[in-house]
Amino acid sequence: MGKIINQYLKNPLKTAILLVIKLYRFTVSPFLGCRCRFYPSCSLYAEHAIKEYGILKGIYFSIKRLLRCHPLNSGGFDSVPENKIKSRH
Repeated sequence: MGKIINQYLKNPLKTAILLVIKLYRFTVSPFLGCRCRFYPSCSLYAEHAIKEYGILKGIYFSIKRLLRCHPLNSGGFDSVPENKIKSRH
């Protein structure tokens, strides 16, 4: 349990951003209905991207994903790109 608390205290901004995403997913999103063109949903994608790449690059990937969400895109499976730097270790 100490490791989990230490992880959240280490980067409070990242924790706050992830909390806002989770609040959106569990409070606002259910009222909007299932409108996602992609799997996983954009909020879950953003959460994974921020956890994998950090705040700046994670938000960058999330914005790119949101910009692809339009009627001319058929959607489908779209996971967060593999972090090649982390996979080497």
